[in-house]
Amino acid sequence: MLKSEAGHDSYLWLEDIEGKRALDWVRARNAETLAVLRGDPRYATLHEQALAIVHAKDRVPWGSIGKDDRVSNFWQDETNVRGLWRRTTIDSYRTAEPVWETVLDFDELAARENRNWIYKGGSSLRDSLRYGCVYLSDGGKDAAEFREFNAETKTFESDGFNGPEGKHRIAWLDKDTLLIAADLGEGTLTRSGYPYIVKKWVRGQSLADAVEIFRGSQEDTSTGFGLVCSSDFALQAILLYRSLNFYDSETYILTDDGPRLLPLPKRVSGGSLFKGQWILSLDQDWPEQGLKAGDLASCDFSWLKETNEIQAQLIFRPGPTQSLSGYTTTRDRMIISILDNVQSELHLCDYARGAWALRKLDMPANSDFGVSNATNYDNRITVSLDNFLTPVSEYLIDLDGDPDARDLLKAAPARFDASRHETRQFHAVSKDGTRIPYFVVRPRAATGPGPTLLYAYGGFQISIRPGYGGLLGKLWLERGGTYVLANIRGGGEFGPGWHEAGRKEN
Repeated sequence: MLKSEAGHDSYLWLEDIEGKRALDWVRARNAETLAVLRGDPRYATLHEQALAIVHAKDRVPWGSIGKDDRVSNFWQDETNVRGLWRRTTIDSYRTAEPVWETVLDFDELAARENRNWIYKGGSSLRDSLRYGCVYLSDGGKDAAEFREFNAETKTFESDGFNGPEGKHRIAWLDKDTLLIAADLGEGTLTRSGYPYIVKKWVRGQSLADAVEIFRGSQEDTSTGFGLVCSSDFALQAILLYRSLNFYDSETYILTDDGPRLLPLPKRVSGGSLFKGQWILSLDQDWPEQGLKAGDLASCDFSWLKETNEIQAQLIFRPGPTQSLSGYTTTRDRMIISILDNVQSELHLCDYARGAWALRKLDMPANSDFGVSNATNYDNRITVSLDNFLTPVSEYLIDLDGDPDARDLLKAAPARFDASRHETRQFHAVSKDGTRIPYFVVRPRAATGPGPTLLYAYGGFQISIRPGYGGLLGKLWLERGGTYVLANIRGGGEFGPGWHEAGRKEN
């Protein structure tokens, strides 16, 4: 930690994150560190082993399945450093060597334009390949420009929706209309550097002429929006969000008379629409509805569009050792992901005759798994599965058939010899009596203390779960080391209360 001198912070210049003095200082510290690492006689071998794992061509190419059964994937390796956006058929994807069609080569684009382009994602019109935008960041910074891109012809639209560098947020209303929160010049960004003005931008207009539909405040963290759509991709409503700070927000629904504030607590967020029910996730108690922090609930969205009266209905309430990891909807199904004592579970949900029903899926024990892809095109999902000692596998589950049946799509090869290690879970008791879970991965033959790496996070309500690490296994476990993952307070392993217990004065 750098120290101030006589009450004066002599290192304020480090806050100029792109300043020459700050960058030169960082480069010098990196050079010192690298010299120490390279001076270790083990460095060359370990570095070579690490590069072989990072550059491996046989890792799972995670992708999303579209309505035409094509799998889209973003791929990086030592040749494609900036990455390829590519796609293939699902039948080809199942093979050991899929035949990929390149949609956009970001290395080629950067070389052609002599820019340090880094791909930062994209946004597209519902159920469309023709209308979409790609975000391009110069050097990887948060601010990026966006360009309209036609994924059918694999070309940029020169006269399309194109935006200058900024921390933009966009969503497609239809093929000729965008919602956009953008840097519109001096005084249009929050103190955190994000837009707080939302406009409706029609094709052919300049951004300056786009019609403003909502504005937050410069004191907010940011302003955003979301589209509520039915399972057939039809737009049902536009929601607008004011992030008052990192945790608290206000939600508005856009009406013919303008934005209307919804009567939600500041830490209750709405998401997908499922069978007419708007799904609500709670990070605080909602006494008026009989709901608690950590609950998953719903309300009738058609009613909410007409009135500010809400009658919420409980879907899932976590037990003492549980937390909600998330939920996913398909055309006619809904899946919720649960952690129980930091062990993954998937539950199939249904809503019929005014009531919710849950059914736990049959999944392997002591593994981490979650839904990696789902769309409204059909009722199929892909699920990723791994643990500390087992490489990740990707399965296809058809929820119209047997939801307990898993069809293996891809499996990553082992990166290290895990045969001598075991995983066990323990608990440490804090001074206030709270039991803190932690996982220990160590050689079975170990009889006493040994070289150990301990990792813990505990922040932003993020759950740190068991997962396969090829580098950790090859460079540490395979050499006889022990690894400990501690699930400390501040994370999300046991819900909002666990998170709050690790914030500020806690």
